Amino acid sequence: MKITKRQLRRIINEELSFVLSEKKKKKKKKKEGKCPESGCIHKDDDGHDGWEIESNITGKDWPANYKTKKNARAALAAYHVDQAAKG
Repeated sequence: MKITKRQLRRIINEELSFVLSEKKKKKKKKKEGKCPESGCIHKDDDGHDGWEIESNITGKDWPANYKTKKNARAALAAYHVDQAAKG
């Protein structure tokens, strides 16, 4: 089976369009976030004493509980530093 230059260009353009649209969707998803206006750090709503971090991507709480809001902020900051280092 032979492919003409025109067909090859069309295939490449379709694939590039698909890849670029997927990247845009991922960026939009990250930007939208699911944290409430009050922020991603909140008092534990399960009746425990302490603070929790809500995932900006899933909207679910992290499986950790922090004694102070300051500790929760530090954990969230460390997470963001780690993610930035991963690229």
